[in-house]
Formats: sequence, C-alpha cells, structure tokens
Amino acid sequence: MKNHFMCLLISCFFFSGVYAQQAHPEQATPFKNVITAFKTDSVSLFINSFSKNLDSVAVPLEKWKTRLQEGKRKFKRRFGEYNMNDFSFKFITATTQLQVFFKNQESFKIRVQKEDNEWKLNQH
Repeated sequence: MKNHFMCLLISCFFFSGVYAQQAHPEQATPFKNVITAFKTDSVSLFINSFSKNLDSVAVPLEKWKTRLQEGKRKFKRRFGEYNMNDFSFKFITATTQLQVFFKNQESFKIRVQKEDNEWKLNQH
C-alpha cells in the first residue's frame, strides 16, 4: 500500500509540472517583452519581440510606432489596469503556441517560434 501511495504521489508531482500553467516558461519571454514595451513605450523591444518571418517587406519605424500604440490601446481595453504578475503561461509543444492566462483565466493562444536561439511571437 505504501508503494502505491508513493507511485501516485510521484505521478501527481510529475504530471502537474507538465500540464500546469507556469508564470515564466522561456517561450513566454517575447510576450512579456511586449508587455514591457507597452509599459515603457520601447519601440525597439516591441519590434524585437516578433519573428522576422512575419513581414516579408521591411516595415518602416513609424508603422511599428503605430502598432505599439494600437497594441497598448487594445490591451488597456481588454485587460484594464494590468501588470506582469497578472499573466501566466503554458507552452503547447504540439502547436508551438503560448497559451496566455490573465488572472488565472485563459485569454488566448499565440504562435511562437525559436529564432536565433530566442523565442519570438510568430503572429500579430
């Protein structure tokens, strides 16, 4: 009986780590950078959060500034006042998507990819 209990305990510990949402998996880095860019108005951080594969033609800096401001407005409308600790994440390996939770409620999924050894958002 004691061995069965230990097996159950070990299984629960192992699987909870595999399927649970996490505050900071490495795949969440570009999303967290976008949040930081929104809070600090950092266009360069915003640009560097996205995959180079998204835009086949070089996007002018003014367009990126507009995207940053639009993103800030959309986030404000959707989440109100927020900070980094309000978000948690789960990486879905099969689809290379980052599942984003806001205050422990699922909000959306966004594609990510590894590019030059860094995780990037692979959709706007």
